[in-house]
Amino acid sequence: MSNIEKVDKFPDPPKRGAPEKYPYDDWFDGNIWKIDSIAEYGREPALLGGRVVAAAERRGLVITTATEEDDLFVQVIGKVDDVS
Repeated sequence: MSNIEKVDKFPDPPKRGAPEKYPYDDWFDGNIWKIDSIAEYGREPALLGGRVVAAAERRGLVITTATEEDDLFVQVIGKVDDVS
């Protein structure tokens, strides 16, 4: 028997640094999320929005965000290569 096999993809790279504070993978599922950023995380919507945009960029995703009072709205609209 051989311990060599062909596979379809590389394994996910190991995560480095501290664990993420926010559930970005949930928020990046394509649905529209309304997040009460003050109540949930103690952050102004614009500040949380900046972190969300940066996390999306690290994942190669394009998102749209909006704010309304204490709420941040987030939705993935595609991948970097798909959006022109």
